[in-house]
Amino acid sequence: MLAIIHQANTNRSPRTLDALAAELADGRYWLAQKLVVAKGRTRRFAGAFAIARKPELIEFLAGAIDQGDLREMLIAAEWTDGEPNLVVHVGEDGSFAIHTPASARIGP
Repeated sequence: MLAIIHQANTNRSPRTLDALAAELADGRYWLAQKLVVAKGRTRRFAGAFAIARKPELIEFLAGAIDQGDLREMLIAAEWTDGEPNLVVHVGEDGSFAIHTPASARIGP
């Protein structure tokens, strides 16, 4: 998921949780609290991880926003091979940025 964020461009930035929900297909999503620890050139994931269906995901994000406890995280639609077809970066300020892998982009 982190590689998609670093290698892809931001395609869309929904301004609200409802707008984000409209952009996401039904299905399961992987959530990862974006906490990466670096030691020298080695980087490793050190955050929390969960899997949720879309309604649970939206409910979780709404609760975190309402309680003022939204943490920076990455969300990816479940995938089976290669890389996810989209990754959402969620900021602590409630911002959303949807990224797609370079291989999935169309155009220049």
